Amino acid sequence: MQDMPHNSPIRRSLLSIVAEDQPADLVVQDFGISLSTVYAARREHSSIALDMVYTPGVKRPRIDESRIDFAMAFLDEVIPVVSGRNFRKQTMTNENLYAFYFCRCLEKRKEPLSKSYFEGSILKNQNIQHSKDESVCDLCSELAALENSRTRLKEFEKDKLAKAKQHKASWYQQTGYYLKVKADMADEQDQDTALIIQDFSQLSVQGSYFQDLIVVAYFCDPEDPTTIKGQYNHFVASSPRVKNDSNFVFRTWLHLVESEFFNGFKKIVIFSDGGPKHFKTTATVTFFGVLQKRLGLPVEYHFFESNHGHSVCDTVAAHAKKALNVEQRDSRYAIKNTDEIVTVLEKVKNHYAEVALAQEQEESPEFVTFKGIRSMRKFTFDDDTVYGFKSSTDTECSHWWTMDTKYFDDFE
Repeated sequence: MQDMPHNSPIRRSLLSIVAEDQPADLVVQDFGISLSTVYAARREHSSIALDMVYTPGVKRPRIDESRIDFAMAFLDEVIPVVSGRNFRKQTMTNENLYAFYFCRCLEKRKEPLSKSYFEGSILKNQNIQHSKDESVCDLCSELAALENSRTRLKEFEKDKLAKAKQHKASWYQQTGYYLKVKADMADEQDQDTALIIQDFSQLSVQGSYFQDLIVVAYFCDPEDPTTIKGQYNHFVASSPRVKNDSNFVFRTWLHLVESEFFNGFKKIVIFSDGGPKHFKTTATVTFFGVLQKRLGLPVEYHFFESNHGHSVCDTVAAHAKKALNVEQRDSRYAIKNTDEIVTVLEKVKNHYAEVALAQEQEESPEFVTFKGIRSMRKFTFDDDTVYGFKSSTDTECSHWWTMDTKYFDDFE
């Protein structure tokens, strides 16, 4: 250490590693350096050593370039560079971002980088601006606060802690099951399955907001069954007055059926968030039971844990919004209506767009509410019966209801 040049790029990094948790005065004595150098080394992030080019004799394994390229592609997808600027906007914590990256690696069967390398060598070298995420999960924040509390928890705090832990466990269960479905498709176990993720987004043009129902479809490539292909579909409201309600969902799915979108499949697995306005409702659950009878295919309807919906629809929405912004900026033409929105979205790779058939003033159906529906995360169907499960991994139902299907008898 004493023989190293003072301007060596790894001098402080190595010092911070070998002197970690050691009293500063002993470090000064052992290494013959100044006290200010010790403090400077501890302030400096030790990841500089990780950025060094691999040389013989170094025990640290070489980081394959393809792994770094995959990590960068992930960042471009999840926290892309802001249009027209030179920085990325990150709303989630580094911990959550890495967890998302890790899941994506499992999904794509890629070897993930370590958390320290991801944060110290990938994120550190990016121009990232952090901003508050308005969708931060309150339960997860509460869990972290309670687990880190240094005081004895009161009874009501223990109840909160138990609830938050159950929430986190459910988050992992639901996301894990979703990844398992995709893995089974690629492993030739469920190659005839259509995996659907749906969510609503809003597209803003010239101060007007158009509802956009995003339907992401995953299916096995007919030419290479071990490869999963994704298709990103946008169903854009015909006017800003069209609401993102259950009828919007019904009209869109009936259109998909009539266009023979599901021909050739033997099973449909659907995932969405727990939107109480349009997804996790008695009407929508009943609709998918009716859809199973109409298609003659088994349908499973799953829900991600609250505040932890899969972000693929968010990514698709981000690509759509970016395409609209770039088109208006480059062409200097103001997009004003749905047809123009659809034209732009059709230009994005693997994105398909059309005007949704939902109507402006269509009354929402009234159903006798399935009691306990909010606590269910999986639904299956048999004739006129709906079976509810508290977890996607459960094999025994927790509740069942009889469907009232008369509303859909003449629904076209």
